[in-house]
Amino acid sequence: PQIEARWEGYLMVGDELRRLPIGSTLDPVSGIFSWLPGPGFLGDYRMVFVDSKTKTKAILTIRIGVRSLHLTF
Repeated sequence: PQIEARWEGYLMVGDELRRLPIGSTLDPVSGIFSWLPGPGFLGDYRMVFVDSKTKTKAILTIRIGVRSLHLTF
């Protein structure tokens, strides 16, 4: 039997759905999402993941910020 792709993912920008960010992947069969943001990706990113079989949606907000690392010697 053929394994069917059922997951779709989008980046929400305002009311628009766009392609997922550069550097991200979504396995359309398992639904596993991964993202290694590059330089300059700061702020909030709203992602929408849709199960095309059940038409279920999950909305996820990812916040990317900068943390200071203080080293003491």
